[in-house]
Amino acid sequence: MGDSMNTQEVKRKLTVILSADVKGYGRLMGEDEEWTVHTLNTYKGMMRGLVQQHRGRIVDALGDNVLAEFVSVVDAVQCAVEIQQVLRAKNAVLPENRRMEFRIGINLGDVIEEGNAIYGDGVNIAARLEGLAEAGGICISGSAFEQIENKLPLRYKYLGEHQVKNIIKPVRVYRAQIEPEATTPKKAKPTQWQRAAMGLVIGVIAVVVVIVLWKSYIPPTPKPEVIPKEKIAVSQTDKAPTVAPPSIEVVPKEKITPPTPKKVPKPAVPPAPKVEVTDEKSMDSIRKTQEQSKDWEEMKKKTEEALKEIEKLKKEIGKGERDKVSQEKYAKAPNELNAMDWLNKGLELRYRDKKNQEAMKAFDKAIEIDPNFARAYAGRAAIYNDWGQHQQALRESEQAIKLDPNLSWGFNTRGWAYIGLLNYQKAVENLNKAIELDPNYAYAYCNRSWAYLMLKNYHQALDDANKATEIAPKLSPTYWRRGMALASLNKFQDAIRDYDKAIELDPTFSWPFLHRGYTFLKLGKTEQALEDFKKAANLGNNDAQSYLKKKGIQW
Repeated sequence: MGDSMNTQEVKRKLTVILSADVKGYGRLMGEDEEWTVHTLNTYKGMMRGLVQQHRGRIVDALGDNVLAEFVSVVDAVQCAVEIQQVLRAKNAVLPENRRMEFRIGINLGDVIEEGNAIYGDGVNIAARLEGLAEAGGICISGSAFEQIENKLPLRYKYLGEHQVKNIIKPVRVYRAQIEPEATTPKKAKPTQWQRAAMGLVIGVIAVVVVIVLWKSYIPPTPKPEVIPKEKIAVSQTDKAPTVAPPSIEVVPKEKITPPTPKKVPKPAVPPAPKVEVTDEKSMDSIRKTQEQSKDWEEMKKKTEEALKEIEKLKKEIGKGERDKVSQEKYAKAPNELNAMDWLNKGLELRYRDKKNQEAMKAFDKAIEIDPNFARAYAGRAAIYNDWGQHQQALRESEQAIKLDPNLSWGFNTRGWAYIGLLNYQKAVENLNKAIELDPNYAYAYCNRSWAYLMLKNYHQALDDANKATEIAPKLSPTYWRRGMALASLNKFQDAIRDYDKAIELDPTFSWPFLHRGYTFLKLGKTEQALEDFKKAANLGNNDAQSYLKKKGIQW
């Protein structure tokens, strides 16, 4: 048919069309136009590279839409899956309201080719499928599904026939499930001989049961009771006194340091008195008390380690010139905090107590006392990064660097701000400078590891994570980053060991649970993966919560 229309200079062909757009693009533009355009261009650049890697070509990329074509349905779906996986990792570092999630539709259909452009129902169906996909999801047409059903390790959910705009016939729609899931092998039906053997076994069992029941009616001959010496009754006055287990105070999360009782230098758990255990209930009570005591000791140990880390951080941040101010700057009146006191207070509130609002007020107070206090600006930049306000973090860190060009902490916070703004090359440049100024700066290695992860330079990311763990063996995020690098290099068991270590060091850190869950999914361990997703969701991780909601799973 295409040849018969040559006089009209129209060429037709059968091709695979991939159409993608951003869910909620108008809202993102309304909230922050400059950031949205920058992020969109970054994401589209990544998608362009993946399309080329999978032997496709970009047809159009106007606004928030990307239109591509492929010769193979397998190539198109593999490309779509990788796009969504990479975007999920990029969005993981952003606040939920700033995440840019694409929907993708894929169709195999007939199109009109005119130069580099393509038109027709084949393109329109792909666009309609994209509209039916969830944010971060992929929908494919029935014609594409027929070509790929058994060719990729994916699962598909049939969504029925949909009547879509400007298309006469209903379109069969399938949703591609990106996450692998362990499948249960089908049990083979028993043969006729096996059924006969099973019937014989059941008959024999029935006879045995009847004999046992018949014998149970014959009363056993009573035996004289032999009372052991240790069970001989004693007088009421000889019994051991009942002692209630000591109560253990549950310290809220914000109070990391255990309270010190009056007139006692260190909290101590009194030893449990020796009690004669006469029943299982008493034994359970003793066991519970012992477990609580162990938890208390473990809490004390972690608190001491946290305080050591803060002191180390203070020394690390305090390196270099003292902001070119005289010691008189830090003189204080009795019972009055000076700028350095407020800085240290802010550090403790942020790193130990996890109270960013109060830490920000402490850094503000330090700057109020000394407007040229570079480290206080770096402290504010760190908190703005925590809050996802990376443009503000960038401004604060630049002020810190302006006041003290040798402040490695300033370059580290600026590097993390660029990571938040998705400018990973700029992030690496700043983190290089932070490490040049302080070759033992664990946080800078840890953050540069993340930048390399986003640049898909997994070996460099692994090297930096190794260096960070070497310098700071008790810093949880360094093991999480190393786990991600190892998982990206398909070293899944090693990755799980690092996620385990990150969780051991900080059980309230949700991201290692989430990424360990994804790794379990890749290994086909669905039950373990779901347990990790539930733990991450309970710790407030939005990605884990979204995953479980899509699966209809409560946590």
